[in-house]
Amino acid sequence: MGRGFRERERRGPPSPHNGAPARLLAFDITTGRVAHAISLRAASTPHSYMDDIRFHGDTIFVTDAGDPALVVVNLSTGAQRRVLAHDRSTTDDRPMYAEGRMLIAHGRQVRIHADQLEVSPDGQKLYFQPSSGPMWVVPTTALENPTLSAADLSHAVTLFHDTPTTGGTAIDGDGNLYVSDVNRLSILRITPQGKTTTLIHDRRLVWADAMWIDSHGMLWIPAVQLDRTATFQPDGVSRLHLPVAIYTMDLHLKPVR
Repeated sequence: MGRGFRERERRGPPSPHNGAPARLLAFDITTGRVAHAISLRAASTPHSYMDDIRFHGDTIFVTDAGDPALVVVNLSTGAQRRVLAHDRSTTDDRPMYAEGRMLIAHGRQVRIHADQLEVSPDGQKLYFQPSSGPMWVVPTTALENPTLSAADLSHAVTLFHDTPTTGGTAIDGDGNLYVSDVNRLSILRITPQGKTTTLIHDRRLVWADAMWIDSHGMLWIPAVQLDRTATFQPDGVSRLHLPVAIYTMDLHLKPVR
């Protein structure tokens, strides 16, 4: 079986032929108007599903969860590059589990490629992973160097932690990562040295996603119940329990600012 076939199998479904490419929008929060709009057409493929974004100086990092890759956007020049395309670090190559059940959609194992990412507080590292885990780390200088070959960039990526199926992540000002374990309904805390502890286990944390630490040191946890939606149910019937909730934990964390 050739590499081309395997890569086609790993991609998500194609976007509509007449669909517009993903855009990054920046809003003026005082007026609610769009202040900046960046089309990601130059970095997109027909199978792209642009997901999470993080910032480092004049650089925006974006994960492509549909056609595995990272996208590096230079705000100063407008240049866009797809990097680590179909690399082992961006590709979901193992089963995903949520609430004790393997995720299946349309009769096939679910694949959510490069998804979560976090920039270290000192700006020197980017942590990233497919939703299935594991988590990888790479120097931001390597990602931001357009002259670095694809092979050399891949060699600069190292395994950081064997994370479980994950809905969302956050990072505090001390460099500790917060990773949701959607199979065990838990939030893990992983130190910069890779030591892991369970911060909380609670049956209400169904597919904790898009976590955030606010300026008061509070951890915000949306529990979006993604695995209970109709797409991931064998009979196509949603098991979502409304209302969908957002929980907070007052941990007095140091935010990244």
